[in-house]
Parts: sequence; structure tokens; C-alpha cells
Amino acid sequence: VIDYAKNKNISIGEALKSNMIKSFLSTQNEERKTALATSTGGGQKGQEKETPEATYHKAQEGKLPDENDDKGIERLVDGEWDAQAKKASRR
Repeated sequence: VIDYAKNKNISIGEALKSNMIKSFLSTQNEERKTALATSTGGGQKGQEKETPEATYHKAQEGKLPDENDDKGIERLVDGEWDAQAKKASRR
């Protein structure tokens, strides 16, 4: 924009009002949005959720979920139910 204004001998404000600069900036903005949307690099990975079975096995080893961790306790109960169902199906 600054180079365009210097070459045309106009102010930056006038350059920003020009259709050519508006079009250029709009295109740049679209390209930036597209690049951000299609970015597949690195970034943080989501936390892996623990399965009810894994929580149940940890509890058997003495590693119980925190008493305030409702989701952890729910996974523990689900894991225990799953383990009992597996035992019952083996009989």
C-alpha cells in the first residue's frame, strides 16, 4: 500500500480508497483465512480419554479416581459393570 501510494504520489489514505488496493487487500485476507483453515501442521493434540476398562484396572491396582471426579467415578462404575458382564458371559 505504501509503495503504491509513493508510486502514484498520493497519500496512504487515498491509496486505501483505491479499488485496486481494496481488491488486493481483500484477496490477501481471503488467502490468509484459507491458509489458516487448511493448516494441518503440528498444534496441540487432544487428550486421550481413558476407557472405563482402563479406569477399572487402575482401581484394582489401588489408583482410584479423585472423589470429586464425577466422570472418573462414572468410568469406574461402567468398567466394573463391563468386567462383570464379561465374567457372566464366560460361564
